[in-house]
Amino acid sequence: MRGAAVDRAHGPARGCGLRRRLARGAQRPRRRIPRGSLRALRDPEGRGPRGGAVPRASRRGARAALVSVFSPWVLLGVALAGDPRRPPRARSLRPCAARRARRAGRAGAGRRVLPGRRGRRVKGRRVVVWGLGVFGGGAAAARVLAERGARVRVLDRKPPSALAPSLRALEGSEVELVLGREHRAEDFAGADLVVKSPAIPPRSPWIAWLEERRVPLTSELALGLAELETPYAVVTGSKGKSTTATLLGEMVREAFGSAETVGNNERPLLELVASRRRPARVVVEVSSFMAEGLARARVAGARFRAPEVCVFTSLGPEHLDWHGGLEDYYEAKLSLLGLGPRAVASPAGSEELEARLPGRLGSARWLRSGREQGAGLAVEWTGEEARSAAGALLFRRGELSLLGEHNLENALVAASGALALGVAPEAVRRAVRAFRPLPHRLETVAVSPQGIRFVNDSMATTPAAAKAALAAVEGPLVVLLGGSDKGARYEELAEAAAGVHSVVCLGEIGGALARALRAAVAARGGGAEVVHVRGGFEEAFRAGLERCPPGGALLLAPATASYDMFPNFKARGERFRALAVEAARP
Repeated sequence: MRGAAVDRAHGPARGCGLRRRLARGAQRPRRRIPRGSLRALRDPEGRGPRGGAVPRASRRGARAALVSVFSPWVLLGVALAGDPRRPPRARSLRPCAARRARRAGRAGAGRRVLPGRRGRRVKGRRVVVWGLGVFGGGAAAARVLAERGARVRVLDRKPPSALAPSLRALEGSEVELVLGREHRAEDFAGADLVVKSPAIPPRSPWIAWLEERRVPLTSELALGLAELETPYAVVTGSKGKSTTATLLGEMVREAFGSAETVGNNERPLLELVASRRRPARVVVEVSSFMAEGLARARVAGARFRAPEVCVFTSLGPEHLDWHGGLEDYYEAKLSLLGLGPRAVASPAGSEELEARLPGRLGSARWLRSGREQGAGLAVEWTGEEARSAAGALLFRRGELSLLGEHNLENALVAASGALALGVAPEAVRRAVRAFRPLPHRLETVAVSPQGIRFVNDSMATTPAAAKAALAAVEGPLVVLLGGSDKGARYEELAEAAAGVHSVVCLGEIGGALARALRAAVAARGGGAEVVHVRGGFEEAFRAGLERCPPGGALLLAPATASYDMFPNFKARGERFRALAVEAARP
């Protein structure tokens, strides 16, 4: 009977397959019974040598082999019983079909079952989305994978009340929700794939637990990038990546009519790919958390299309509490070069990038932008205008509405990336003229009748970003500094802030900031009034407003994270906006 199967649990089927096995077995040397089988059979609870349960079918097969050890059929018994320490697996006379089944993951959890390039190999799989969050990636992964037939379980330690936007996005999706408690081993039980949130640090003990059990880990961005067929650019950096990525996307849209900016801007790449929209170009903003996830996916065997250009805006200390150290953070950022970009764009004035990029470029072209005369720059700033290496005018300073010299550098490096994507100089200039600041990034949210400007730079979560904000805002300046500590150093920021009109220190690190600022003021023999507010954010806002003179500016540039008072920097910025609008009313 053609195609007859042999089941190790129940013995051979009748037919020519049995005769062929007997003929082959008679020519083979006698095999030894695996040593572990004796110990497994003696255990009354069916426990194997390492504590794992031995399947009933394997115990029955091993027992038959031992009884027949002096029988002429010993070779057949051993061949059919197999190793009792392993679970039974159907054998087929159609090996190609069996191999395809095993590759598809039907042999059980723990095998490598990363979805293919088209992501269609998740049907029927157990997928755990680890970390729902509120920034869109977790909800997009759960929804798309459920639509493709996966059995999805979503884990998050936050209660449902803190996840309302993501839960609304999952309405109508067949997913299992496990929310509001600590994770347990059974939450990951039987998982064929775990989609990890970028916010989960690499030192989480659950990552080691999953790796020991050979459960594949991936991320929403890795799943989307594996399916992306459109030419794309990657944008990263310690600061300025959101502004640069968005401006680059606008330049591409001006040139080609369609473009999408996705990634760290809360627009998931996997959602774009699943929607089957086909923009001319895609700009992917990548945080260091996301970059670490992509590096992990590449190590696990994932393959991605090479980007046309990788844009670095800056490189400085950030997220050291998450990464564990400065070099680990830098390595996460620079690991994006492993994607094999055809070009790399960076500002010429960044010391860290200038020192670290040359040895890692490979065959990629290095497109540098900045003020250095005669340095072979792809985009050169002449003092009043930006021009390409061919001399084409890209934009003038008056056409760029963004505050600060750091935003000028962001625009220059965005122009370099745009040229690498084939954008014409005229399209670059049109995009620059139309571009406006992003929310929470040196955004003027209100102006009072007394001429006080309220500037929201809640995204300034590092000392370097806050220092750049101080230099960007003109006039008598009162700045709100402080929040939750990220392990950064504040000496240089204190020196820069010592020259402003007033500084209001708040939050978890407010006391340490106030001491550093008073020392800096004393060292320079006068300067800013330093106030430490031990109350909440509203009290700090009122203290700053009381000290701001007419025609001055009240700037929120915290230099820290927001988690001591707010869920994220956006919530902090929105609260500042609401207070500013109220204060600016006549």
